[in-house]
Amino acid sequence: MKHISIASVVLSLLALPAIAQPTISNPWVGLWQPSLEDPPGVVLTVGDDNGRLAGAVVFNVIAHEGGQTHILGHDAHALLNPRVDGDTLHFQVIRRSDNRTLDMTVHMTADGKATFHCQNCGEGAPGVEIIRER
Repeated sequence: MKHISIASVVLSLLALPAIAQPTISNPWVGLWQPSLEDPPGVVLTVGDDNGRLAGAVVFNVIAHEGGQTHILGHDAHALLNPRVDGDTLHFQVIRRSDNRTLDMTVHMTADGKATFHCQNCGEGAPGVEIIRER
């Protein structure tokens, strides 16, 4: 029969906080959204599981009525074909209304800051400044 010493139990318990909060070395991993006080128009979540990027993006339908801003609905999509090229994350989503593939980019502008943009949504598609929350 094996005996477990009190010292080994204490050392194991001291190691738990380090295990519960892993160090994330990939600068893309996290929750990305605008820093505005209004409801965010886009929320991007990126994870790195076993060296492969994955995630989801939620486009919020926002209404401005009577001086108030609120979210009317959500349009969630999985990130398709995510890849990083230099300081830019590329991925695609499928628009439900017409099954069209939309090409998205997120260009890192500073540590934890980026510009989210749809590359083929039309000339008037604005870029959205987003920040990473971990």
